[in-house]
Amino acid sequence: MFSSDWLVCLLAGSYGRIRAALHQALPPLSEAASQAIFGGTAARVYQLLV
Repeated sequence: MFSSDWLVCLLAGSYGRIRAALHQALPPLSEAASQAIFGGTAARVYQLLV
């Protein structure tokens, strides 16, 4: 779940920089996996309407 440790991430850089680093560290993802990491899991866990 991307940004679940956001306050700590801010110590290392901006949103764009952190997101780019995560994309670089991950292997190629399916569309479903990418959606889960970048929003879907948070929406499900926190019961958000998307």
